[in-house]
Amino acid sequence: MTILKTVKILTIIPCLFILISYFNSSIADDKNNQSIKVVSLDQEFIQYVPETKFTICDGLGDACKKFYIGFYLSKTESNTSLALKYLLAAYESGIENILIDEPEARDIYLTMTIGSLYRLKNDLDNAIKYTLRSIKAGNEINRCYLGMLYDDQGQYKQAYETVIKGHYPDCYTLLGIYAFNGIYINEDKELAGKYWKKAYGDDRYGSIENANMALYYEQTIDNKKYKFHLLKAAKTGDSNALEALTNSRLNGVAATKLFIEESMGSQYWAVSTIKQRVFTSGYDFYYRLKYMFNHEKNRPWIRDYDYNEKIWEEKNQDVEKFVRGKSAFIFEDKKIVFESTLTQKNRGTVFAKELQLLYEIWLVDLSGGKDVIKLHHELVGRLVVNNSFKYHRNFILYEYGFVWYATYNNITNKLYVEIRIPDKS
Repeated sequence: MTILKTVKILTIIPCLFILISYFNSSIADDKNNQSIKVVSLDQEFIQYVPETKFTICDGLGDACKKFYIGFYLSKTESNTSLALKYLLAAYESGIENILIDEPEARDIYLTMTIGSLYRLKNDLDNAIKYTLRSIKAGNEINRCYLGMLYDDQGQYKQAYETVIKGHYPDCYTLLGIYAFNGIYINEDKELAGKYWKKAYGDDRYGSIENANMALYYEQTIDNKKYKFHLLKAAKTGDSNALEALTNSRLNGVAATKLFIEESMGSQYWAVSTIKQRVFTSGYDFYYRLKYMFNHEKNRPWIRDYDYNEKIWEEKNQDVEKFVRGKSAFIFEDKKIVFESTLTQKNRGTVFAKELQLLYEIWLVDLSGGKDVIKLHHELVGRLVVNNSFKYHRNFILYEYGFVWYATYNNITNKLYVEIRIPDKS
């Protein structure tokens, strides 16, 4: 498996990004520096700061204008030199005492922004200098970032001694890399796994976190968990994980049960230990759709905040609804729902993609969900005939009982499909 390259992403990708950003910013800086000499601060403020913020510095002087110019330039990375120039000037002017209601102007965050800009310019010494100031100001989580900066410089002792004091996912990720590869400390695959499990526990849908977990389970020869994390890494954008899924050792291996149990609030252990089975709709389905399946940029699924808040106010129930065109997914504690109004234009899309996406969000690995696929084909067959119907089936999947219910009205063309956990479960 070539996923080891992905594990080292914290040290490899930033370097590439820094180099690319450095050359791009240098080109942009050369072009912009010619005009900086003849453009006034007020003109730059109008050029780089959103119109809605034009009055924010009234009566607060040039330091305020310099801060906001630098702040918005830092967001776009269009001119890192100018951003640094003005943010440094604002910092030296004590901007946190001027913009007391602006969180980003506080030293704890401003020094981190300055450090990040220095990293983009490949000035690691100054990046470390200002990251240290951020930590001193109280931003402890930046220990992880500081460790990565030391790692970028090849200062592995300093990197390890920095992140070992931090109790955050990025720190655990780097500690796992050091343990797995024997960097500075002795190689210890089990210790690496312990660190990566801590990182994964804080970000179960992170691409790096799942890639690392897959690497760990590849070493332990646990093929189901190996595939489970490979799928999550691949579907959140890791191309190495996607390639690793073609490994012949995974032939006939299904991680479906792990995804079902995760969706009901369990991580690897039997759901029977839970008193009453429910879907963790407010977490797993939300993040699965958001990070693993919502990849069509031109036609994204949009979270319906108003509906979610309405149900919370009325029923004190955590519900998630996503809408795209005439279709919607609704994730509740005891059921997951797909509903759509079929038209001649969207009928084929609903059949081919959207309806199946309901099962993919739930099972992820369809190779272990043959009974669900069979029910899906039965439902599609009924829809093709275009007669109104009500469809109800009880079924068992990996020892867990579920209810499949669907209705279709050929007058209104409304389709409703739900997979429900029985009330007595």
